[in-house]
Parts: sequence; structure tokens; C-alpha cells
Amino acid sequence: MTQDEESSINQISFTWPKGFYNDGIKIGLGTVDKKDFGYLFSQVPAAAAGTYTTNKFQAAPTKLTKETINVDHKLQAVILNSAIANSCTGAQGTKDAHTEQQWLADALNIDTNLVGVASTGLIGAYLDMDKIKAGLPKLQPKTGDDVSQAILTTDKKPKQACVQVTLDGKTVTITGFAKGSGMIHPRWQPCWVL
Repeated sequence: MTQDEESSINQISFTWPKGFYNDGIKIGLGTVDKKDFGYLFSQVPAAAAGTYTTNKFQAAPTKLTKETINVDHKLQAVILNSAIANSCTGAQGTKDAHTEQQWLADALNIDTNLVGVASTGLIGAYLDMDKIKAGLPKLQPKTGDDVSQAILTTDKKPKQACVQVTLDGKTVTITGFAKGSGMIHPRWQPCWVL
């Protein structure tokens, strides 16, 4: 970036880059009355990279998303939930993560190798797959911040950032959100670039 370009970085209100959509809804995975399920998707496959926990007991969604990104370093969608981490759940947890990936791929008519899976919440509990299956058709392509609310556990509010920068004369929007409360040394978040 040139010095002129550096000076054109502006923080803006929460806005998705062109072609990105999301939703977050309540399907009752946990006991708290809040959104707990959602998705994020791009109209086209986007470049993707990830950093992951170094814990030897990686959750099934973390392992699956790492494998998925390593296929072509692209993602087009991520299915997310709070309340249940799908961690320390053995073969059933792995099967459930793959099922979520397949269901979202089918719903969006895209390849499974373009779908990431992310779960946060209670460790050692199994996902209620009936609730996830019933909730999936209720997700709608929106441009608000519903998905950032759907990943909250003990967080007091969504953690979001959005900036615009001018590169080669074009305005580029960079948006991020994270779940942070209660995590110990978080390291995994997918990164997409259009």
C-alpha cells in the first residue's frame, strides 16, 4: 500500500462485502433464549485460509474445516452454531459435522469442499441434529449482523469490525466478526478474500 492508500482506510458501520450474505436464528440448541444457529455465504467461491487451535483435542468442526480449506483454499459458506461445541464427541461428533456440511452444501447447491463448519459452546455434548435440520430451511440471505449474534455464548455483545480501503482506485470492504468470551487462546477463524 502506498502512503496515500494507507490514509484512505476508514472504519465504517457493519457492512458485508459485496456478494456476502448471512443469517442467524434461534433453534433451541441451548437453554438461553437467543439466536444459536446461522450461516455465512458468498455468491462465489472465495479464497480462504485458517489458523487453528494447537490443542490435541480439536473439535470435529475444527478438524473438518481445516481439511476442507486445505482442498483448494476456498470457501463459499460456513454453517455455525452456539450452545454446543461438538467437541470431545468422538465418531458421532465427526459424523454430525460432516452431515451439517453436506446439508448446507445441498441447500445452497454447492460442493461440500466449499463449506466450513463452526460450533461453540458446551464441550462433550452432542448436537441436536433434528433441530439443525429443521432450522436450515429457515435461514435467509440477509445483509445484517445476525450470524455474529448467533455465535455468542457468554459474550455480552457481538464482536465486529468493518473497514473500507481504496486499492488501485477501487473501494474494498473488509469485515470481520468473532466469538471471544470464555475462549482460552482462540486461534481458529476462517479468512475469505474476494
